[in-house]
Amino acid sequence: MSVSRLEKYAQCPFAYFVQYGLQVKERKMYNFSPPDLGSFMHDILQKFSVDLKEKNLTWKDIDEEWCEENVNYIVDKALNDKPRSVLNSSRRYRHLTDRIKRILIRSLWLITQHMKRGEFQPKAYELSFGYKGDFPPISIKLHSGEEVSLVGRADRVDTMEEDSVTYLRIIDYKSGTKEFKLSDIYYGFQMQLLIYLDAILTELDERVNVDAIPAGILYFKLDDPIIRSSSDISEGEIEKRIVKSLRMNGLLLSDPDIIKKMDKDMERSSNIIPASVKKDGTLSKSNSSLATAEQFQLLRKYVRGTIEKLCEKMLEGNIEITPYRNKNRSACSYCIYSAICQFDISIEGNRYKVIKDKNDEEIWKDIENEVHK
Repeated sequence: MSVSRLEKYAQCPFAYFVQYGLQVKERKMYNFSPPDLGSFMHDILQKFSVDLKEKNLTWKDIDEEWCEENVNYIVDKALNDKPRSVLNSSRRYRHLTDRIKRILIRSLWLITQHMKRGEFQPKAYELSFGYKGDFPPISIKLHSGEEVSLVGRADRVDTMEEDSVTYLRIIDYKSGTKEFKLSDIYYGFQMQLLIYLDAILTELDERVNVDAIPAGILYFKLDDPIIRSSSDISEGEIEKRIVKSLRMNGLLLSDPDIIKKMDKDMERSSNIIPASVKKDGTLSKSNSSLATAEQFQLLRKYVRGTIEKLCEKMLEGNIEITPYRNKNRSACSYCIYSAICQFDISIEGNRYKVIKDKNDEEIWKDIENEVHK
């Protein structure tokens, strides 16, 4: 089972069952959907990274012009190799191809800047967990004695070595908006990066005997944003605003030394990672994107427990129509299977799984209580 499917089940058991149990698929038209866009850009990022390595170059060796030339070459080659690709079908899609190139050039140049400003460097791209993967499947033993194997793929794994300790940072590329929320981990909607982090840390500890510590899990948005201003601003200021608007979001280790090694140029607030420091050099305690080493351990244990509960519900045959809902969003908002489930709260037995808004402090307490039961 893939990790993303597990998150789908947490949002609504019935929607998961319809999509994967009955193998109902959305009708494919001859177009280029958002998932297609995401997959295409991921492929280009992978090819670019491999090309960099094959040419014995590091991210610190290249400039924006090199990024532009190689992105254009890789995208054009990918489309020439697939002449029937929808991106070759019309002027409209050729215009979309130009936009994809701009997004990729912007993203790869931003990654380059991240690398030049920090000491973390990519250790692996598209790191796979599976029977034929870079790592074995993520095995979860249930209370019943049965074992469930999870498969997945981490977009990028960065490492930094210090004092015989390896610090790990997991990066996930997103072509859409993806905001990190501790509450989403708590409710089982956003476990993917923590599952990969836990699997790598466990593998390094048990099989390789490497002392490794989690440094962070981060989402990197793939975009080339438009900056609007009511006054004339310089090119340099525009660039600063673009970089800031694409700042990664996620959870970082609450260690000022490690934070500064992700962004050595930061003064008060970093524009590439979700962290800020006070005048005395300590980290801002109000930042909800920080977690201690102990809290990362709590999250690892909590996520393992959540996986076990979800898998046990699946094996018990739980396919209830219980989409989650809170004040601002619902699992039904973008679900394409409403015609099948015909969910309606006016019908007896139809009910939402209502999730409550909690602040991070409350969630940390709840997670700790759950882990220590």
